[in-house]
Amino acid sequence: MNLKDMFKIAIGNLTHRRVRSWLTLIGIFAGIAAIVALISLGQGLEGAVTEQFASLGVDVLSIQGAGNSFGPPGATSVGKVTDHDISLLKRINGVKTVFGRQLMPALVEYRGNSEALFLASIPSKEGVAVIRDIMDFDLEEGYLISGTDKGKITIGSKVEIDGLKPEVGSKVTIGGKEFEVVGILKKKGNFMIDDSILMSEVAMDELFDLNGDYSLLVVAAEADADMVQLKDSVERTLRRDRGQKVGEEDFVVSSPQETIDSFKEILTIVQILLVGIAAISLVVGAIGILNTMYTAVLERRKEIGIMKSIGATNEQVLGIFLIESGMLGLLGGFIGLVLGIMISKGVEIGVKAAYDIAILKAALPWWLLVGALLFSFVIGSLAGTLPAMQASRMDPVESLRK
Repeated sequence: MNLKDMFKIAIGNLTHRRVRSWLTLIGIFAGIAAIVALISLGQGLEGAVTEQFASLGVDVLSIQGAGNSFGPPGATSVGKVTDHDISLLKRINGVKTVFGRQLMPALVEYRGNSEALFLASIPSKEGVAVIRDIMDFDLEEGYLISGTDKGKITIGSKVEIDGLKPEVGSKVTIGGKEFEVVGILKKKGNFMIDDSILMSEVAMDELFDLNGDYSLLVVAAEADADMVQLKDSVERTLRRDRGQKVGEEDFVVSSPQETIDSFKEILTIVQILLVGIAAISLVVGAIGILNTMYTAVLERRKEIGIMKSIGATNEQVLGIFLIESGMLGLLGGFIGLVLGIMISKGVEIGVKAAYDIAILKAALPWWLLVGALLFSFVIGSLAGTLPAMQASRMDPVESLRK
């Protein structure tokens, strides 16, 4: 009996017990489908968010007061960042430019309705080019304000006041002062752009009497600067100026790369947890295969006895049962893989249709596809090992008596 014959016998046995085989597959393909869908969406989300943060540039640092929650500068911070800090940081080697940004909520009124929205400043001097490059603004209509425009704003694509969307040329009231909408940005799938109102730094400073305090500072590095060393220099300069020790700072210095790394760590932990939960279905599936193969051994004692009596070796009988269980696992893995891809793509399409954003994408790396099939085959083979060993050790005389 060669390997081809063993496969023919195994396939014949599975098709003969078609209903039982399908019932056995449920646990396997449910587990594989869940794992493939979760990992696919997790990888897609990680890639999309990484792309979003990477678009902010890896050659910039941000500095804000410890505890700042983007309210009015200093309002919720242990510390604050100011024009004085800007003048200090500009002297550091490797720094191209430093500028401040105001980020805060404000009540916006439009046609008798009002709503709290998010304001973000456009720098008034050399920071304009940097912030435009970082945020990559694209306009749907109108134009982008400059850092010195007064009485004018550019709004994100999702900005609405009580369900009403201001148009270019319309007027809104912020902090008791009237502003003209001169531009609307294209949708980016980034809340920092889509849900924000852009106002010049000069206008925000006058409107809220900020007096040189900022929500955060942006440090743009020279092209050849070492970002790790630059971050260390920035921290040392601010600590020395404020008379603070390591660990006692009232400011936080961060970079987009650090944010990306932190997000990846959190997402990896969440994925491991979810995949662990989904793996319970695989355990159930493995038990199902184990039970099916044990039942097959009991039902086919005479068949096993006949095969052995006409010359089948223990290894060949073992191989037939291992092939059966492995094929059950592989078939379950294939069905689960297809279902998992359909689920992940369905979620991607559903989220895009519901929220009109493409940040949640289904990623299908080759290792996920190959790994799912290989894993399901191994699970099936392992589950069938004990029944296969039992079948191979059966005495042909005793089997034929049953």
